[in-house]
Amino acid sequence: MAGVPYAAPPAPPSSAQTSDNVETVTLIFKDGRTPEEIHNYILTKNTLFVGDQYHRQIPIDQLDLGATVQVNRDLGVDFRLPNTSR
Repeated sequence: MAGVPYAAPPAPPSSAQTSDNVETVTLIFKDGRTPEEIHNYILTKNTLFVGDQYHRQIPIDQLDLGATVQVNRDLGVDFRLPNTSR
């Protein structure tokens, strides 16, 4: 097809985002299991409710919060617990 300009395919999403522009959060666990990436979640002061492919609940005390916050910060993702000082 002469005269049709070539358009480069769109760039793949960065490692911190999915194709839906939803940030990917990386979870680091205290027990040393493999870090996990999630996209759809609700975070409370005690529980992380994950709504990805398999709906589940992760008690916050299973996470290495310092490492989880740091790895996400390094990826440009803001992950923090809700304010519990009230």
